[in-house]
Amino acid sequence: MSVSPIGRPPFPVAPDEYDREIFERFIRMVEFVFEQQDTPGPVEATTINLSALNGNGSGLRVGDVFSNGGILTTVRAEDVFAPSFFGTSALGIVVVTTT
Repeated sequence: MSVSPIGRPPFPVAPDEYDREIFERFIRMVEFVFEQQDTPGPVEATTINLSALNGNGSGLRVGDVFSNGGILTTVRAEDVFAPSFFGTSALGIVVVTTT
């Protein structure tokens, strides 16, 4: 999200009756908020808490961040990640004979 000193836009007070001009102005304001949300830009913060990060880049987009053994890592276009699968199986019989 781009950081800029625009602040919160002044949303209009809802009229008693539908007014096309006011409704269109409201829509433009909402579109502006989404545009600001989607616009990349610098982020300034004094603290950050990144909880519940993925343990690998599987399923993430380029530029997303994950925890790689405690090290913050970004997904790059050339990276390839495979999802993790865990399983157990058994086959056959084991016979132990003591004499």
